[in-house]
Amino acid sequence: MKKVKFYCLMLLISVMTMFASAQSTAFKPSYQFLHSNSIIQDKIFYFLTLIKQLPDLHNLLSIDKVFQQHLTTMKSILQRTKNNPPDNNISNEVASFLWTDEENDAIKNELNELFKKHNQSLQILCRNMRSSGYFIKYDSLNDISLVKKAWEDAAKGMNYIINAYTTNKGMYYPSIDSTTFAVNSEIYKYLIKETSLILDHKKDSMDLFFEPALQLSLSLLFINYRDEATRYQPLDSTNAKAYRRIPHVDWEKYPYSLILIPGKGPEDNKSISILSKYRCMLGAENYRKGLAPFIVVSGGFVHPFQTPYCEAFEMKKYLIEELGIPDSVVIMEPHARHTTTNIRNTNRIVYRQLIPADKQILCTSTTNQIDYIYGEEFKAICIRAMNYLPWRDMKRINMFNLAFYPVEESLQMDATDPLDP
Repeated sequence: MKKVKFYCLMLLISVMTMFASAQSTAFKPSYQFLHSNSIIQDKIFYFLTLIKQLPDLHNLLSIDKVFQQHLTTMKSILQRTKNNPPDNNISNEVASFLWTDEENDAIKNELNELFKKHNQSLQILCRNMRSSGYFIKYDSLNDISLVKKAWEDAAKGMNYIINAYTTNKGMYYPSIDSTTFAVNSEIYKYLIKETSLILDHKKDSMDLFFEPALQLSLSLLFINYRDEATRYQPLDSTNAKAYRRIPHVDWEKYPYSLILIPGKGPEDNKSISILSKYRCMLGAENYRKGLAPFIVVSGGFVHPFQTPYCEAFEMKKYLIEELGIPDSVVIMEPHARHTTTNIRNTNRIVYRQLIPADKQILCTSTTNQIDYIYGEEFKAICIRAMNYLPWRDMKRINMFNLAFYPVEESLQMDATDPLDP
């Protein structure tokens, strides 16, 4: 009988352990991010920022012979590029900075060998990575496997930017994410050439193997005015009034944690579309019914191409100035460029601001978007773009509303979507 009780107890412990492992215990909402001198690098390539900003790790990689050899090769390419006339096909100018499968395998092998001898540096790096939440989909991996996955993602992100912003091909949303200039135009060739000269000028300050490709990637975003990912950052300041209220909310009073209103950009020179106004009206109505203590307006600088207007900012302005919603109620999420990331980015606010994740989010919109979100096509788009569904237990409430629970995977950053990683 004692043996039976013992085995039952062990089975219970095993089940509880499995359940616990389904939720991240490493992510810390209070984690203090490290910073480089580039806000956009820190958001898209935080793994590389960690390598640069953790002193022992930086030193370890900067003196490694394999990595130094790669850096020397990259610097010599910068030198050659500086001395060559502009190429008619600008993608030829930067092809050498793309990470090949062979290079990635060599880098991962060297990281593996390096960390065998320097386990403490590995632990410090991985503790930062896990605490940040940016790599949460890899939580179940051991430390070295986590680092290898993070490198793969960073390399893919650099390759995506270099390819997309020299060929104007392969973008997720071509109509809104494309290059600012025609890639075969004289002005763009000139900008690429000047970028090469600037990078060559800076090469002596580069002491890590990935820096030439990283700096090229960031420069390509810079010359295309593609800093959308960092506008209105930090959100803690942008949303200060609302965020200060969060710890004082009696969540039991509300059936939902948030009312999410996704934006719809105008296709003309207006600052806000009619559909966004309708969505705000519906969201304000739900707020006045007491369904949630906060409204999240979500949408970036999207339509039309290179618009000066941010959907979230204009909706917040409309809610406050036209509909009388208090400033301390409205939370801006100013980065989403698609409905997939309207949901994902709102989830991030939930987890980082300690809003109860066991409470449903109410998504309020016009009927066409609610139909779209609740349809099978949208699920397929989420899987294709993010490899997961950014919700669980989604239910339609009525023609203007649906509800869902957030998922922690939404914290994962995506370096291959540099305008909203």
